[in-house]
Amino acid sequence: MNRRSFLGGVSRSGEVGSGAVGFEYLPGIFADDERWTNAHRTRPKGEISPTPSGQPLATTAGLEPYVPTNESPWDRRRAYHLLRRTGYAADPAAINVALSGNPKAAVDAIVDAALAARFPATPDWINHPPPPDNAPPDEVQVFHDLNDLWLYETETEFYQESLAILQAGTGLRERLTLFWHDHFVTSLESTRTAAWLYRYWAILRKNALGDFKQFVHEIGITPAMLFYLNGDDNRVGEPNENYARELMELFTMGIEGPDGAPNYTQMEIEELARVLTGWSVDLYDTLEAVFVPEWHDNENKTVFGQAGNWGYDDLTTLLFTQRSESIAHFIAAKLYRFFVYEIASSEIVDELATLLLASDFRIEPVVRTLLQSAHFFDDVVIGARIKSPCDLVLGLAVEAGFDVNPAVFIEFRQGTRLLGQRLYSPPNVAGWPGYHNWVDESSLPARWLHADDFLPKQRTLQELALAMPNPYAIDVLVADFVRHFLPVQLSQRAINSLVALVLNGLPPYEWNPNDQGAEGRLFSLVRHLVQLPEYQLT
Repeated sequence: MNRRSFLGGVSRSGEVGSGAVGFEYLPGIFADDERWTNAHRTRPKGEISPTPSGQPLATTAGLEPYVPTNESPWDRRRAYHLLRRTGYAADPAAINVALSGNPKAAVDAIVDAALAARFPATPDWINHPPPPDNAPPDEVQVFHDLNDLWLYETETEFYQESLAILQAGTGLRERLTLFWHDHFVTSLESTRTAAWLYRYWAILRKNALGDFKQFVHEIGITPAMLFYLNGDDNRVGEPNENYARELMELFTMGIEGPDGAPNYTQMEIEELARVLTGWSVDLYDTLEAVFVPEWHDNENKTVFGQAGNWGYDDLTTLLFTQRSESIAHFIAAKLYRFFVYEIASSEIVDELATLLLASDFRIEPVVRTLLQSAHFFDDVVIGARIKSPCDLVLGLAVEAGFDVNPAVFIEFRQGTRLLGQRLYSPPNVAGWPGYHNWVDESSLPARWLHADDFLPKQRTLQELALAMPNPYAIDVLVADFVRHFLPVQLSQRAINSLVALVLNGLPPYEWNPNDQGAEGRLFSLVRHLVQLPEYQLT
């Protein structure tokens, strides 16, 4: 596939050797065009999933700190809510730790642990270059086999790190890493090279709670992003607008500002594309992004009314001085939708945006303030989000108590893919549509089947029962299991029916969680709970 034809423009290819056509990735150095460009991701202008319509949650609670009261106590229900939204779920021990202090301390512990979380050791293979175009087929095949193994290791590492919520509550960083992957979207199909995927993921991890301005600067010259949105094809005289458009529309400010006025024009997309010219990727040596001065447009460009011979290092200054309020509102709204509810509260977003501006676009203070707020802990917020496939698969693993081993990671990988969230492969540059799109007439039965397949592989539900406050009183235990697996409360009548399901004719006074038959009874209870509509919420 010819790269320029793919983009609907004029071809830019060169001669390689005796008549071979290729893509010039560094001055005078060519690579096979088909090999490196046949999976670039583009979309027609304006094609973007619409923002869900509807009403925000009916609450008057704001960003003032949550202070427990008799009507809004700091109890197991709210502790579960906090740990579900900042991790994927919680085991009873984590709930007990959270309840041992006040809610502010619980949030501080989660955020502080995420800030201090260790990063996985960097694998040696991220510096292993692909074989050259003229390499023997056997050498190419060996690299492909190794690359597939490295890709699998990278994906497995995400699931392993995500389950760190079971160890000191550090799951928030991995959860936010996935959030930013769904924001600064790239796709595995754009390179199929593990080294670039790993470097991209490392940038998401590092900046997950950091300086958003620095985040924007780093992500644009990540090889994975340069490949995905054709930044490596953006050169003087032939500017490619893909990244410039998505940078403004999806990554920073959105189409309109908080006042409804347009944030940019088509002319500014064109001018910003010229600012971004000159970047490529060293395909066979350093594997890093490379700036090629002769491919950069050195004429003046006018962006947001500011004229100058702007280059990449001027990018964040242009964006964050000329459109700071729009960026703050856009990012605040995305964080709100991730942690609270899909239909954002304009009042809360305004306050979060103000805080983001005041913190000079540091993400951590905004996340901490939101998670400690009365708004976040309001009754109507609990159970108001729909589980993503990762929420469902990883949450069930935590809730039911799985041994963390390589076989389980294979299950995670298969489960999230089958349920519509293939890691590293969002459907387009706008990310996974999420919300109501996660559950329909075909995906809901698939979720049930996943649970049916997965549940028999847990360690033991008797172990979970014995970790509950009162496992010997069957009515109390069932209520605790409901609270453990479901984010919303069931009626007493429904709980009574579940007690009868567990006992199955056994007198309540004969219930003993240590008995041999208790495991099967608890399995019936959990299998029923995970098939309830309420289990699809978080």
